Amino acid sequence: MRMLKYWKYDCIALLRKILPVIVLYLLICIYVSLRTRNVAPEEAYRFAGMTALWGFAYAAVIAVTIIMTILRFSESMYKEEASFTMSLPLSTLELVGEKFLLALSSVLILTFIELISSVLFEDLNVIYGPLVYTGEIMAELMQITMVFAAVSLGRLWKKHPVIGAFLAFILLAVIYSALMRNIHVDSLAMYFNHDYGSGEFIFMVIQLLINFAVIWYMTDQRTEL
Repeated sequence: MRMLKYWKYDCIALLRKILPVIVLYLLICIYVSLRTRNVAPEEAYRFAGMTALWGFAYAAVIAVTIIMTILRFSESMYKEEASFTMSLPLSTLELVGEKFLLALSSVLILTFIELISSVLFEDLNVIYGPLVYTGEIMAELMQITMVFAAVSLGRLWKKHPVIGAFLAFILLAVIYSALMRNIHVDSLAMYFNHDYGSGEFIFMVIQLLINFAVIWYMTDQRTEL
């Protein structure tokens, strides 16, 4: 499919930016894992220092991956590569679908990083079942595509698109919070306890559909110009 060809191009462009950070993170994981095995009580300070180093590296690789994914969306849809993207022989539905595949690819990269970390530190207790991983992937995809939708809406404020995107994000957050209350979704259980029930999955599907609809509408308006 034509959409998959462009998705491959997008993924390569994203990996060029985040791969060095991922490799550095994995090297830090290996180093910390080796240094903290069989630590004696009198050397507990070293364990604390290594844990802090890993925590910083973990937060950094997640932040870089998410930020680069969002920037990739913005650059290809509204900035340097926008003209090229809009000239592609893809329908609006295919364009938006490709961006959702990009977001999903980013989420799968983050899941891979989490799994590798668990294996390196022999913390197999944090390797969850398929249902939990499905919930986590959907939750992260929901959050990234929410930012995509906010960036798209922010373009309505042509002079200050960044401020517009920030305000749109707040608006979407308020809408989704109200939706969570109506569906009786426990956000704390979902995000911190990995407790995904039918209500949580229904909410995530609805939010993904809303995000898709927003991006589709904003993209369709551009393709018609």
